Amino acid sequence: VLKWIKDNNKNDIKVFADWPANTNAKFGDLTAAGGFLVSSDLENNAVQYVRIVSQKGGNITLTNPWPGQTLALYRNGAAAGTVSGSTITVTSPLCASLT
Repeated sequence: VLKWIKDNNKNDIKVFADWPANTNAKFGDLTAAGGFLVSSDLENNAVQYVRIVSQKGGNITLTNPWPGQTLALYRNGAAAGTVSGSTITVTSPLCASLT
């Protein structure tokens, strides 16, 4: 469900990496390295959202589950602009959601 890749000394999280096609899934508040809680939902082979909550501060990098799309970023429930690229690095303090 949650896969960490170590590359060039940075953590890169991929949601639903290697997940079987046509299999819906959802997880909430899985603890990731660095004190981050990660939640996401996969329906009909498409990631619906990614939510990241920092418990300790720091940065987290996410492989964009929507390649080629600009993402809406929310911090603590409020719109905080957009982000794009093949990987997204988010700085804390945060409670960020990407859609």
